[in-house]
Amino acid sequence: MVFVLRLIAGALGICAIILLSISASIGILLWRAETGPVSIGWAHHIVGWAVARASTAIDEADVGAVSLEKDHSEDLLKITISNVVANTHDGGQTLGFQAITFGFDGDDLLASRFGPQTIDVKDATLRIVRRKNRRIDLDYGREGQGRSNVFQNLTGGPYFREAFKYARLNDLKIAFFDEATGEAWIAKRASANIKRTINGYIANIEGDFTNEGRSSSLQFDVSYDLETDLIVAELDVDKAPVAKIAKIFFGAPDGILTSLVSGRGEISISGDGNVTASHIKGVAENGAFQLGENQIGVNHIALDMNFDAGRNEFLIEEAAFDTDLARLSTNGIVALLGDRDAPEAVRFRLDIKDGQINAENVFDGALDLGAGSLAGEVALDGTRVDLSQLSLLANGVEFGGALSFSRPPGRRLETFGNIEIDGAIDRKSLLGLWPKEAASAARNFILNNIPQGEFQNLKATIKVDENALDESGILIDDALALSFSVNNAEILYAPGMTPLWGVSGIGELAGNSFSFKARKGRVGDLAVKSGSVNIPRLRPKGFPATFKLNVEGDAGEVLRLLNEPPLRVLRSGVFTADQFSGAGSVSAEIIRPNQRHVPAKDYRYNASAQFDDLTVQDFFRGNTLGKAQAKISVETGKMHVTGEGNLNGSRVNIDWHQGFTGSGDHTKFRVTGPIDPQIGDVIGVPLRRVLRGAGTFDLSAIGDIAAIRKLRARVDFTDAALLIEPFGWVKPSGLAARSDIAADFEKDGAVDVAITIEGVDIAGDGEFSLGAGGALNSAHIENLRLGEIIDMNLVANRSDANDIDVLVAGRRLDLSSTLGYVFSEEFGGLFDDNADAEEPSPPLLASTKLTARLDDVILRSGISLKDVSLDFHHGPERIAALEIAALDQDGQKHSLLLDEYGGQRKLDAHTENIGSLLQGFFDVTSIVGGNGKITYNLGVAGGAPDEAMGKLEARDLRVANAPLLARIFAAGSLPGLSDLLTGEGIMIAEAYSTFTLDDNNDVNLIGFRASGPSVGITAAGGIGFGKEGALSLNGSVAPVYAVNSVLGHAPLIGDIFVNRSGEGLIALSYNAVGAVSAPVVTVNPLSVLTPGVFRRMFEPQATAGDEALTDSLPEPEGEGP
Repeated sequence: MVFVLRLIAGALGICAIILLSISASIGILLWRAETGPVSIGWAHHIVGWAVARASTAIDEADVGAVSLEKDHSEDLLKITISNVVANTHDGGQTLGFQAITFGFDGDDLLASRFGPQTIDVKDATLRIVRRKNRRIDLDYGREGQGRSNVFQNLTGGPYFREAFKYARLNDLKIAFFDEATGEAWIAKRASANIKRTINGYIANIEGDFTNEGRSSSLQFDVSYDLETDLIVAELDVDKAPVAKIAKIFFGAPDGILTSLVSGRGEISISGDGNVTASHIKGVAENGAFQLGENQIGVNHIALDMNFDAGRNEFLIEEAAFDTDLARLSTNGIVALLGDRDAPEAVRFRLDIKDGQINAENVFDGALDLGAGSLAGEVALDGTRVDLSQLSLLANGVEFGGALSFSRPPGRRLETFGNIEIDGAIDRKSLLGLWPKEAASAARNFILNNIPQGEFQNLKATIKVDENALDESGILIDDALALSFSVNNAEILYAPGMTPLWGVSGIGELAGNSFSFKARKGRVGDLAVKSGSVNIPRLRPKGFPATFKLNVEGDAGEVLRLLNEPPLRVLRSGVFTADQFSGAGSVSAEIIRPNQRHVPAKDYRYNASAQFDDLTVQDFFRGNTLGKAQAKISVETGKMHVTGEGNLNGSRVNIDWHQGFTGSGDHTKFRVTGPIDPQIGDVIGVPLRRVLRGAGTFDLSAIGDIAAIRKLRARVDFTDAALLIEPFGWVKPSGLAARSDIAADFEKDGAVDVAITIEGVDIAGDGEFSLGAGGALNSAHIENLRLGEIIDMNLVANRSDANDIDVLVAGRRLDLSSTLGYVFSEEFGGLFDDNADAEEPSPPLLASTKLTARLDDVILRSGISLKDVSLDFHHGPERIAALEIAALDQDGQKHSLLLDEYGGQRKLDAHTENIGSLLQGFFDVTSIVGGNGKITYNLGVAGGAPDEAMGKLEARDLRVANAPLLARIFAAGSLPGLSDLLTGEGIMIAEAYSTFTLDDNNDVNLIGFRASGPSVGITAAGGIGFGKEGALSLNGSVAPVYAVNSVLGHAPLIGDIFVNRSGEGLIALSYNAVGAVSAPVVTVNPLSVLTPGVFRRMFEPQATAGDEALTDSLPEPEGEGP
């Protein structure tokens, strides 16, 4: 526009020259002009020269025609210059128009007021250039030749003085070019108007401009005050590229905003081109905003602000932003600091009404903003941002503080400040406000390890300068500090372990370190006394983080906690947490790399637990450990347990080391305590019959908890009394007696055991080899000595065919007490302690062979057997062989042989001294001397049980002091026999009987008869075993048998009067029933003189089976008719 005025001024000068040159013939021209246009073509060369002189930018100008006519409507004389083209030095077109018409008033000419009142330009082409110095020049003339103000010329210059009123430009084509930015705008069919006012001029431009293919509408209203040299412009735009305008007039970066702007702007510009005031109100939509290297989508921006030149401030009435990054409504003041043309910084104070920040790459989600304020300064060279006041309501949370960012030349970004959050917020709100990359380690701890909680007193202090990084580029502790408190929180302190809940504590971030201290809380049903998290180095990732926990509560819950990964103190499966009860406490420390996922091998941990008044159900073999105190120490890959408690009433001590990783032995334990009957019950060994009082034991083992490799034990019986009743041996309390046991367990299940016993009156060494399942493979017992009772050795071996061979050899074996014990009323009770226990059956043997060679075997009543030889063989199903041979102290022989003939198996026993054997084995002293044999038919292998039968034969023995006979003789009033029995005894020349054994080993006598010079006896019935065995016998007693039985040998009458061998003509029938030790004997007195055939009527009748069995047995050898 200014350039147009300059060219118009030049054209006006040309018009003045023309008018002066034709003043002589002015009358003729005026007359001609009244009737129509008058051509003055001779003047177009002068006009072209004048146009070229109008501007230093124009090199030459061409003018098509010049004419003069009278405009009766305005009563003006008008000069029209047609087809004007002005070219620049570089060949470009600066100005071009079809016609320009100047309207003159004749009175002005006559009054020497040169200059047009009106100017009309049609179809003009205008090129406007904004210089690099931001000035739009309002002068014309060449450099150094004097420069005049165009408007001064128009209003009072040497040519026009004050005649000008207005100028109009129609069908205008404008080409605008800015030298500083290279921006070019083109407008076609635009219009422009200039009108003179009292103080200056007003101007208007309207048109549609095109910039880089985009069209926008513009209306530009300008007023110019000649006295103040001030331009006031009003700009209305529709869809204008505001970024281009800001780039031209304010030097804003290229492409800072791609949105098209619609609105109105008011600006005041001084003559030197400086803005003195402005007001802008407009909207921008559907574009993008460039922020650093990031482009942010713009949906809508509305701005209403004023510029105060005196204060150099922008007063923002309202600024509303709706972008992909944020939606924000604010107002406030922005002040320019420093030179207005080149400000150094901007100071601002903004009040935020509401809004939302959508920076998902920075935050977890959108931030909803409420009322708040920001104040601070920004250096326009990008080196410093100071937020001196920060007070915001985001997501319903109030926080405030101050921040400062700076980047000194050649140095890293420096940050200083502090931020505080008022009130309590939940975890979700905290993480929503916490930028993802700001103090990310502390943020990640809350994100991953605190699923819920209420946070308070959040404070952050930042001091990041050139010294904030250490040599490895990591923040020092003084560079960044963040603290917060949390209540009612849940904390995951180690993957796999029960979380903490209801936790209260304080978290602190200091530079590259983070810590959290819990004051109280719970883990499961346990009370947390204290806890902590310590991460001394957050960067680089993977540096060890330490978690500590102190809890107390029920022992079972403590063990349940300790059994969680990675501790797993009960991983062996020997115990479960449900077995434990009592009071317990634990202090645990877990060290793991500071990473999200960590393999178990990278954990380091230690824990200690203390238990009081502990009870462990089913501690061992169903027994409870009670009133115990224990301590468990757990370190990486190992555990140590120490404690003591009552086990079945006995106090035991336990020391257990357990490893969980690596090779070699994982388990090592030691158990010490008293060895007493209660402990015997626990380990399944019946000690109540052999132990009085208590000794001590010390047992240790190594290997694995499920597969012990070595076991060592020492048992000290010194303070206890030992009783071995079967052998009649007693060790009083106070005499030394110790045993060492060593067991080595092989991987295949085999066990090697060594036992040593030593002490006063007791000694022995044994080695045993057991196969898988406990089967005995071999045994070697040497120098087994038990006072004067046992002195022998034993060797046993199992063959590959599963046969066992046992060899016993020695000097002495005293069975005197053993036999008395076996045949006493207590027999059968020796192993009653575990009579009801269900023990697994021993493995089936192919055969067992026992060979014994003993110099001396002591029986009851001092009876001694010499050179005892025993050979025993038991096959898979039955006894295959048995042979015993011995001599008594008188050199008399005794033997027992199991033999087999034609499938018939029988047991033959021979003795040369029946009385000695009966006394030695059964303590029967009523039999003296005698020899005899017993044959017991075992029947055919696999035959019926009733095929088994026995036969007894004896001769030349004497019976004295026999209680049963004494009762019979007394009941039958036979004082002579009674006296004989209690005196020197009754001689029995021979005795014979058959018998069977029932399932209870009771003897059933069939046809027993014995006879001697003084008496004859018959018997039939059963005799029970032991003193309390049942007795049921009946038979006859014939006194003076030698004379009384003579008639029985006579034919025919002998069967009538005697009837049964062993009886006589005179005989008593008796019946004895009851206990063996005290039978009830009855005698039928009528049977004394009754013939034998009738005597049977007074006796109990034998069964048919008994008679058949009697008839089947052979008569005793040598027995007479």
